Amino acid sequence: MKKYITILFILIFCGSISLYSQTKIKIDDINAYKKVDQETLFVHFNTSFLLAGERLYYKVYCLNSKTKILSNFSKIAYVELISSNSDIIFKHKIRLDSGLGQGDFFVPASILSGNYKLIAYTQWMRNGGENNFFQNEISIINPFNENQNEIFFNRELTDTVQEFEIKDGVDTVGFISEKNSNELIQLKFEKKKFKSREKISLLINNLKDKESFGNYSVSVRKIEEIKEPEKLTSKNYSFLFSESTNLKIKDSIYLPELRGELLSGKVTFLDSNKIASNVKVALSIPGRDYVFKIANTNNQGIFYFNIAEEYNNSKATIQVISNGGNNFEIMLDKQVSFKYEDLEFNKFWISQKANDVILKHSVFNQIENAYANVKQDTIHDIKQIVPFFGSNLKDYILDDYTRFPTIKETFIEIVDLVFISKKNGVNSLNVVGIKSSFDSGFWPLVLLDGLIILDIDELLKFNAKKVKKISVLTEKYIYGSQLFEGVISIETNDSDYQNSFSEDFIKNVELFKPLPIKNYFNQIYDGSNDLARIPDYRNQLLWKSNFIINNREKNIITFFSSNNVGNYEISFEGFTNEGIPISLKEVFSVEN
Repeated sequence: MKKYITILFILIFCGSISLYSQTKIKIDDINAYKKVDQETLFVHFNTSFLLAGERLYYKVYCLNSKTKILSNFSKIAYVELISSNSDIIFKHKIRLDSGLGQGDFFVPASILSGNYKLIAYTQWMRNGGENNFFQNEISIINPFNENQNEIFFNRELTDTVQEFEIKDGVDTVGFISEKNSNELIQLKFEKKKFKSREKISLLINNLKDKESFGNYSVSVRKIEEIKEPEKLTSKNYSFLFSESTNLKIKDSIYLPELRGELLSGKVTFLDSNKIASNVKVALSIPGRDYVFKIANTNNQGIFYFNIAEEYNNSKATIQVISNGGNNFEIMLDKQVSFKYEDLEFNKFWISQKANDVILKHSVFNQIENAYANVKQDTIHDIKQIVPFFGSNLKDYILDDYTRFPTIKETFIEIVDLVFISKKNGVNSLNVVGIKSSFDSGFWPLVLLDGLIILDIDELLKFNAKKVKKISVLTEKYIYGSQLFEGVISIETNDSDYQNSFSEDFIKNVELFKPLPIKNYFNQIYDGSNDLARIPDYRNQLLWKSNFIINNREKNIITFFSSNNVGNYEISFEGFTNEGIPISLKEVFSVEN
């Protein structure tokens, strides 16, 4: 397998191909592509029935379609919600870490009531067509929208509104297809009925030691009184895709994102529009933990950037740095979206009898949203990126010195390792102490909040009061195929410098960022906070997207009930390390 991934990697970065559009391939390369294992995605999500003002939570599992275990092949997945009119309601880019990713979507008040599809895929999966994508029905009601014709039926439906009963000692209820245990894992409560705001402990028993080890996700949500579209489980989804997916190759192919996000484009000569091969292009995503990369165009003028790092800034600058960038034009590739013209939607209808149920549900949502600021999710901190040029630098913290108004004066008066020279009327920066037996013709790498600076004259006018520190590397530095005569890195106080120039050889782009990883809010009543005085009508009691079983101990998940009384379902989904799908259900009730 590694052999074929290596071949594929060479084809991507050396062949005459463009990543984000479906691209031509050589006949000789077809066998190499066909021998690479395919993927499939399973998505565990909290509900298939939502009201405006609620949140859809989901966990993505990327599996090798042959071995059935989690795949480390693609590093990016795409999740979309599609309307019955083929409109894309949202499109998320999800980072995959060892085949796992997560996301969520708040249903806005602008959405129309109707039937939707949740769809997930990777770039590599696109070669198998839409039928290989994960697809599941989602129904949405917007009580604030006057036009409900899409979902209301003109006669009463006897199977629309359901009643459920939970009895002590009963593990499952007739409407639930999955049980609360199998030969590997068991879900267990001490009791089946709880009071409002009571602590609930869910025991997850490992029944088969290492055979049960794996990665799972857990949803605890109120059972809807309105019949909702069925959700795929990891078990029945695995059954649907029991055979390996075949790669469909004609004369073109979508290439996988093997090492992270991929950006690509083409460079041509501005005056002749001819292909510009072997030209250096730089990508900068400015910020405190900035991303900086250099790529060379291939013999077709195509460049690729592979972004494996996490980043905060959604704005990036791509610029040609060969020959100062003059006489070049950059054309960025755009990802081609599916049109979804052939999707079939199951019709979801509700009767007028359900009005009271929907009204109550909507009122509870509005109360919860009114107090959302005290029940916020938290975003994982981005892992601090160590500068690619290392830490062997001399730092000049400007607050430690007498301040000067411009960078030019600051270099002259404070930064003794940098000097300014002028040739043919153009200023340049030079690093002291780098000795060369010949004039290499190269220059120092000059970065401002991670953005490479080619126009030194413009930099020298920059307001030094905005600068926090200047760091200097007094050694030759090779990055990619480019040699630099040292490094000069300038950091502003807020690390928020943005390039304001737009030329043919400089492209300021808005990035399609992957969603951040979140820790989702979990209500706790322990007498130590003020939440006891806050109304609590949650119908989603818990969403735990990353639950790992990797020991023989008993695992316990704790959460608290709300004042939203009724019957609740625990949905436990995931896969063992050996690729065995686990799908368990358990029910309990909350009473006043």
